[in-house]
Amino acid sequence: MAAGPLNSLTVRALSRSERWPSTVGSRPLAVVPCRPGTTAVRQLDDAPLTELVMNNLETTQRAVHRILGGVLSLPEDARTTLLVTARAWLEASGSAAEAGRALYRHQNTVRYRMHRLEEFLRGPLDNPKIVAELSMAIDAVGTVPTLLEHPHVLRPA
Repeated sequence: MAAGPLNSLTVRALSRSERWPSTVGSRPLAVVPCRPGTTAVRQLDDAPLTELVMNNLETTQRAVHRILGGVLSLPEDARTTLLVTARAWLEASGSAAEAGRALYRHQNTVRYRMHRLEEFLRGPLDNPKIVAELSMAIDAVGTVPTLLEHPHVLRPA
């Protein structure tokens, strides 16, 4: 569910239109909350999970906080390290070696970080349900970073 940057052609086309389109090409657009008091237009993957995440940001935020739990209370550096490692591990289909190459870290470092992350999850990472929940949460915060904020702080788009 990666949200990519809009290219300059897309931005120019949007700025000239009287009405924002809901898609550019086959990929949907969404207005998402960003930093305090701001929103941005993001181009999203056309995937069912993206639609679920964007359908109700308040519910998605509650789910993210239930899934990631204590990870979100870690200092920002530690939290970011674990979440970035989790994203790489998920993109590598659970391969510590491949995630390590992507992160320029040894595979044992990836394994250590994933074991550390596992301590905060609702179960072990050899459980497909836990991996699915982690994947949803990581994808959701990759699309809408403000989902990491405390649930009552989320600003509507």
